[in-house]
Amino acid sequence: MLLRTDDIFTPKAVTALRQLVSRMRKGKGIAQVYSIDDIPVISGGIPHRLLPTELLDEDALQRARAEALAHPLTGGQLVSPDAAITLVIVRLNEFSTVDELFPMVRDIRRIARTIATEHGLEVLVTGSPALTADWFTEMRSQRIKIPVITCCVTLVIAILLLRNFSAVIITSTPHIFGTIWTLGAMGWIGIELTMLGSAMPALLAAIGFSDSIHLMLHMRHEVDSGSSARSGAILAIRRIGIACALTSLTTAVGFGSLLLASRPSVRDFGGCCAMGCVLTFVAVMTLVPLLSGTFLGRRCAAVAKSEQMSRWDYCFYWVGRCVSRRPMLITVFSVLITIALAATALKLRPDVDIHSCLRFVLESLSMTPSIS
Repeated sequence: MLLRTDDIFTPKAVTALRQLVSRMRKGKGIAQVYSIDDIPVISGGIPHRLLPTELLDEDALQRARAEALAHPLTGGQLVSPDAAITLVIVRLNEFSTVDELFPMVRDIRRIARTIATEHGLEVLVTGSPALTADWFTEMRSQRIKIPVITCCVTLVIAILLLRNFSAVIITSTPHIFGTIWTLGAMGWIGIELTMLGSAMPALLAAIGFSDSIHLMLHMRHEVDSGSSARSGAILAIRRIGIACALTSLTTAVGFGSLLLASRPSVRDFGGCCAMGCVLTFVAVMTLVPLLSGTFLGRRCAAVAKSEQMSRWDYCFYWVGRCVSRRPMLITVFSVLITIALAATALKLRPDVDIHSCLRFVLESLSMTPSIS
């Protein structure tokens, strides 16, 4: 904890410091609190506390200021060189889970807010436990935020491509079930959801949604040729099911290669994503024809038979014609771009930028909620 004011060695600041330490020692899960008020100094061969214990007059506090800045344990350590900031070290009791840490950090911040409000100064709460609690809080919020954003984006893409609410439901449902099945399997196996794992629903949604779109577009083509919605879905699976299976398999193998990593969190992430690819593929291959046989599929069939070419169809048709008309130009341009980007890719090295990490930590400390 950091206590910041114009001058620590004033009666008001010393009173606030002592009240802060006193209340912190009574807080939940606090093992030890250490401040400049606990530093012993020796003057004239007699040990005494650094801060005066009786009347807080200006002369005594100025002597304490000089002794604190000259003391090897406080000067530049617990007290800043300008004596405007002092550090209060709080050691917590041992805890085994993050859920045990949250109430401790909340209680510390509550005490900090109270002291800051009562005495009109700043109290900053930082350190490994506080940053860990903030990190896990953000991770848990992202665990909900990322899948919601992914679902919204996929819905918008499905609406733009399919232009039919029934088709949107058919293509959006399978990857939701695949994600739920994967998360349930993780809980059944006993794998915890880490920060890496919180991004997995978004990946599975993208993988499952792409297969669903392929099946739906091919099904609409079959319906336009005279088949029913259920027959169109079956024909779509028969004709492009192998292609979708190969893409899911290669994706699962790619994620499965992470099982060779040395870090357990990376291995769990790779294995769960590989399992999720398989489960999402099963969900797509079963739910798309199943939903196509309901009233949703019949509505899709009715719309597909009466639908004309859209602007998207004309756009992709134009792109295909441009590429087929200038194959040599497109090939040369692609080769040059590939060579240029490959040269850049070869310069990349797996490394950690220490300066960037320090800048991030300093920004986190400067943005730590201060209560004045």
